[in-house]
Amino acid sequence: MASSSQNYAEGSVLELTMGSAELDSILASASSRQQLVLLDFSVSWCGPCRMLAPILVQLASENQGRVVVIKMDCEKTAANQALAASASISAYPTLKIYSRGQVVETLRGANPAALRQSITNHLAQLGPAVNHNLALSLAQALSKVKAGCSFDQFLVASKTLAAYVGNIVNNPTEPKYRKIKLSNQSFQSRLGRLPGGRECLLQIGFQERTEAMEPVLVLDHVPEQLKSVLHLLQQAISDAERTRMGGGGGGEVTVAPNNPPASSPAPAAPPVAPGPSNVHASQLARVLADSMNVAAGADGSQAAAPSSTPQRQQQQQPRKVLITPGKLARALATIMHEAGFGSTSG
Repeated sequence: MASSSQNYAEGSVLELTMGSAELDSILASASSRQQLVLLDFSVSWCGPCRMLAPILVQLASENQGRVVVIKMDCEKTAANQALAASASISAYPTLKIYSRGQVVETLRGANPAALRQSITNHLAQLGPAVNHNLALSLAQALSKVKAGCSFDQFLVASKTLAAYVGNIVNNPTEPKYRKIKLSNQSFQSRLGRLPGGRECLLQIGFQERTEAMEPVLVLDHVPEQLKSVLHLLQQAISDAERTRMGGGGGGEVTVAPNNPPASSPAPAAPPVAPGPSNVHASQLARVLADSMNVAAGADGSQAAAPSSTPQRQQQQQPRKVLITPGKLARALATIMHEAGFGSTSG
């Protein structure tokens, strides 16, 4: 049984089998989310109905989050037969568009172009969707991107998405920042062609359309939550870059900005004979961080700004530090000296 608390605009076509009771719950859910409902009254033996089926699949995918697409076989169950009779269905396919729980248009026959135009018109009248958790929806879409590509590709995709969102947030009245041509090869290679890439934009509120014979993604209304989403994206990118830094493998490391330490590291000690050592990873991380004028976490896992650093300093752009062999050697010598490497007890 359908539930009015569930979001049914998930990008796939629903099959209605329980008639008006099931439809009422779906309409209630869609109304609370500012979504349209498209109901296809069809029968299994109808040729035009079968021809329209893939178009319904496309519409559901293209309007994910905005349109609930339902297919109902009018002869499959008694409940469906009763609903078709109450709706006075006399030809197949018959399509009804619902907005705020009411029928706003009825179309008959398989005419994909007219159907698309009707949906576009009614969405514009309906206004922006109410997304109860835009950040969560976007995070779910990003998880698909991450699962389907390499780490570096995911980082590029996240930065590309953040750039689009940032342009919209900073220029909310400029239409050019709210339109993406699907022929844009840079967009496709960085985000669009990746699994879940286009879904990220659909979750924000973009819709796929055809303008001047060219497919585009368009954002008609800027969601109020978009600024907070941008902040979360930027934070996620920063965390991902720190994760990559912690993985090692390169001579150049991106670190968070930090004030220079109050005092320089102790001078390098002369070589000593091998012996028992009490060197700990946290000590090594601290001295390495000091030698590079950055801060290290207590466990030595990654560089992080201390809590006492003013917020404006934490938000500065990252800087790059080159770890030279000489600097690394001095740091290792210092930590061995501090830890008493080679000293005898008593």
